[in-house]
Formats: sequence, C-alpha cells, structure tokens
Amino acid sequence: MGIDDGKARQDMKPIRIAATTFLCLVLLILSAEEPASRNAAGSLKWHSIRQYANLRESVDKKIYIHFWADWCTFCLKMEKETFANPAVANLLRENFFLIKVNTDKDQRVADAFKVKGLPSNLFLSEDGSEITRQEGYIPPKKFRRVLEAIVSAY
Repeated sequence: MGIDDGKARQDMKPIRIAATTFLCLVLLILSAEEPASRNAAGSLKWHSIRQYANLRESVDKKIYIHFWADWCTFCLKMEKETFANPAVANLLRENFFLIKVNTDKDQRVADAFKVKGLPSNLFLSEDGSEITRQEGYIPPKKFRRVLEAIVSAY
C-alpha cells in the first residue's frame, strides 16, 4: 500500500456517503405505500393495492376499492361525510377489506379497473369478481343501503 491509497480512500468517503443517502431515499420512496391509513374518525383501516396483492391469500372478506384524488371535491366530501358515518364505518370495517387508490399516483390501477370518473367505488367478491360499482359521490344513507344489500346478497 502506498501513501496515495489512504488519500484515495479519503477522497471516496463523500461519494460513499452520497451513494448511501441516495439508496436510503430510493428505498424510502419505494417502501412508502399510499394508504394503510385511517380516516379522520380513525375507524377505518385502508390498504394499498400492493398490500392487498401481498395479503390476497389471507383475505376472507369482500373487497371495497375506493378510487379518489386529492383535487376531487366529492372524494373529500365522501371521506368527511360518508366514511365518517358510524353505521357506514361499521359495515365497511366488519365486512370488507378496504383499499384506496389515488388515481393521480396509480393511474395504471385505475385504468385496469376501467375507472371513468371520481370518486369511483368498486365492490368485489372474496374471489375478486366484480359485484357492482358506483360512480360519483354517495351520501351516507344511500351508501349504507348499498353496503347492506351487498352484505345480504353475497
């Protein structure tokens, strides 16, 4: 080893630190999954489509997929009014595996499910076949009736 080897290692230190920082940021971004969050009332646990893909074998409930976007006024209204309604929240929590898809961040998923407008609400059976879909804002009372009909029929 020569004198220059120590200097070369010293010169590489900032590059290694930058590379490590960059790798950590990439891993953080890739691991950041959309939902797995709770609504304002704190009663609903939402999952991302990726989480569902990983848990699919253990899911023994019907599936509810809510397509939304930050800019969508009626999506936010549904979040604040419909999902915050205790009767709606109970029906969802007890009978459905809940998935939220932000169409601005995951447009391919929205395209795959042929989402035409927002909010869009898709109900699937345990085996993944479509039960029904409801486009647009759904007020709490009507949404509760939809959920009750799906639960009793399927």
